[in-house]
Amino acid sequence: MTNARTIFRINASMRGNQFIYWLGRLPLLRRLFTDHLYSAEEGKFALFILQCLWWLIKALGGKLIYLAACLLLSASLALGGPQDLLSPNNFGPFCWAFLWFSFLVGTLLQPHAVAPSQLKYTCVRMMAMDAWRYQMITGLGHHLAAFAGFTPFLMLVTILLGAGAWAGLIISLELAFARLAAEAFHLALYSRTGVSLGNRTWYIILMIVVGLAGAAVCLLLLPESRTQDVLLHPATVLVLAVLGAAGAIYTVRFPSYYRLVLDTCKAESVSPALAKQKVAGAQFANVRLKDSDLTAQGDPRLSGWPYFQSLFFRRHRRMLYKPVKIALFIIAGVTVVVGAVLLAFRDGETQALFSLVPLSLPYCVFFLYFMDNSVGTRICKAMFYNCDLAMLKYPWYRQGDVVLKNFLLRFSRLCGATLALSGAVCVMFTVLTLCAGGRPPLGGYLIFLAAILCLGVFFAVHCLGMYYLFQPYTSDLQVKNPFFSGINFAVYAVCYACIQIRSTPSWFALLVLAVTVVYSVLILALVYRRAPRTFRVK
Repeated sequence: MTNARTIFRINASMRGNQFIYWLGRLPLLRRLFTDHLYSAEEGKFALFILQCLWWLIKALGGKLIYLAACLLLSASLALGGPQDLLSPNNFGPFCWAFLWFSFLVGTLLQPHAVAPSQLKYTCVRMMAMDAWRYQMITGLGHHLAAFAGFTPFLMLVTILLGAGAWAGLIISLELAFARLAAEAFHLALYSRTGVSLGNRTWYIILMIVVGLAGAAVCLLLLPESRTQDVLLHPATVLVLAVLGAAGAIYTVRFPSYYRLVLDTCKAESVSPALAKQKVAGAQFANVRLKDSDLTAQGDPRLSGWPYFQSLFFRRHRRMLYKPVKIALFIIAGVTVVVGAVLLAFRDGETQALFSLVPLSLPYCVFFLYFMDNSVGTRICKAMFYNCDLAMLKYPWYRQGDVVLKNFLLRFSRLCGATLALSGAVCVMFTVLTLCAGGRPPLGGYLIFLAAILCLGVFFAVHCLGMYYLFQPYTSDLQVKNPFFSGINFAVYAVCYACIQIRSTPSWFALLVLAVTVVYSVLILALVYRRAPRTFRVK
């Protein structure tokens, strides 16, 4: 009980300090929440209780929304739609969705034992609390809270679906057993390999993708299977109970909790300030030159600013062309694989489908936004960090004619990269259309290809133009300009909204062409007029 009380008091103090810190940053509350409140233990405890109430409301509300989403997904994919949300026929499909999302992804994604936390770091690493006692106390609280949070809502769902409250209670108990087994699995994996999967980004993404894909496949292909009969069968309950008991015993007897805390709970993973420094270091790593990059020379046939930009892009070819080559490789792989499938299974349906290829232009806008914008953003950061951060100190570098000349030289290089991506997409569509035997209208198809190429020009103009007009980066590569962030978000929103457009392909393609021309002229004029005043180090 002493250790539990100590953990509770430390947690209350830490959460109270965080609450005081953030409230003290608000203009209207800054004078009330001053530094002397950090020593007010009773006040921090009261703030902690308020936070706990808020977390309780948020946790219960989150579970209710999660179960409603499972019901909606199962009804939409396996039955007639949202109108069958609470139909008794939706119980089986709901069990499929809940099985994949909760029993598989939810238990294996990031178990409590290997999850880093500031409380764990403080208690075990800074205050030398026994790691086994800490894990037992917090683990028991975590599992009891999860069981208590899910049980009433699962019982409510099963009552509404006509299965009775006992079904919800049994499913909640099975989920608790599955969590204990998953804890033991991750601890055993760490004991044998020294690897903690819960902190690996690729593992988290893989589990989410597998869960979504598995649920979708089962709901679409096996909509009438009675999954609830298997999930509620006494044998299933017995197997999960045995696995849960074995997992609990292994968790209690695990001998290396302190080593686990040292490996999984490091300062940069729990401290916001250190995490921010780590992110900043990663940003610099993306634009920092290597010694091998500095051996490149500019084009000897050039002189002046053309030579200067030629030297810059040759020394930064790794940053500019490597992501382009990766994207081209992926596009080529997709083209080869899908093309082979189309040749093997070509029929009237594929011919009719690929005759409508120009209808995919709205999706191409959103797809090219991510490809071209990532390349443009990365090279603009390299321009600033490795060139403009130093050169902008000189007044002659900010003169209007110099700014415009360098803008055009850089634009030609960046546009070449984005046009290569757009050209690869055009080749992909053309090859796949030929493999499928599609026959889209020639005029409309040519306008479609021209619009894709124009998108490459548009995103090159946008990335470089926003950089010159706002120069949003500070010396540590942080973005401090709200207009830059707002305009970028607006462009993203427009590209996403294009997916919802249902228009004649030719008209939409002509709209893309017109917007590219108008936007390019506007950005060029603004750069010439405003960049000498705005293109500075913040």
